[in-house]
Amino acid sequence: MEHNEKKFKKQYFIFGSEISGIAEEEGVTKALKAAQNGTDFGAYCWDELSSPVELIGAYNGWEGFFTVTKAQFEKFREIE
Repeated sequence: MEHNEKKFKKQYFIFGSEISGIAEEEGVTKALKAAQNGTDFGAYCWDELSSPVELIGAYNGWEGFFTVTKAQFEKFREIE
C-alpha cells in the first residue's frame, strides 16, 4: 500500500481591518494602491515552518485579514 503524503500549501495573508476591507470590497489592486498611499497593513506567509503561535502573534491587533496569492503577497512585501 502506498502512503500519500499531503504537500504543505503555503498561505499568504494581509492583515489590517482597513486594507482587508478594501481588498474584499474593491479588489486586491485597489488594496495595493491603498497600501502604497499609506494604509497600514501587515503581511505574513504561513509555511511548513510556521507555528500557530507565530500566526496569531503576527495577526494580533490587526482586526482583519485577507488571503492573497504569492505574487500579490510579494507586491505587498515590496511596500511594507
